[in-house]
Amino acid sequence: FLGINSQLMGSSLEAEKQQNDMIDLALEKKSQELSNLIVVSHKPFYSQEDGSDRLLWSIPEPESKMLEHKFIQKHLPLMLSGHLHRYKIIKRDGLTRVWGASSAFVVTHQRFIRRQGLIKVGFVVVELLDSLEAKKDFEAKIDFCTDLRCIDMDIANWLEEESLGMSGILSDDFPLQLV
Repeated sequence: FLGINSQLMGSSLEAEKQQNDMIDLALEKKSQELSNLIVVSHKPFYSQEDGSDRLLWSIPEPESKMLEHKFIQKHLPLMLSGHLHRYKIIKRDGLTRVWGASSAFVVTHQRFIRRQGLIKVGFVVVELLDSLEAKKDFEAKIDFCTDLRCIDMDIANWLEEESLGMSGILSDDFPLQLV
């Protein structure tokens, strides 16, 4: 696994340079060793399948393009990410990108993100198959799982005036402070 801190990307901090050096060092391995390397990042490359970028919802575009190019060039098989609260599998240029859904809540409000991907509370299970043996291609089974006890709730909509959510129950009798 190669875990990257997506919050550093585009920050110009020394830690970003150190992370980029660590990524380059990890990618210097032999092709066979890299064929089973899975990248894990909180934010995805892009917030839309077509590659368009939405500020705050993905790694900044220049860094996304740079990393994506490196990972494709080195034939990495899989990148797991979250942050979008959507489930989607995108297979392109030999790199499978999986957006993991949230296990807590969904985000549906249009001001946050265009609808793309499955909007449902759940989690992703990645089962590595017998591809770890030498000279076999990477193979994994990817499933989306949910539990009927989960509630697909968009907490951002609770704060809307017309919502029947949190703003509807706040009153002088129930003095909740929203922070």
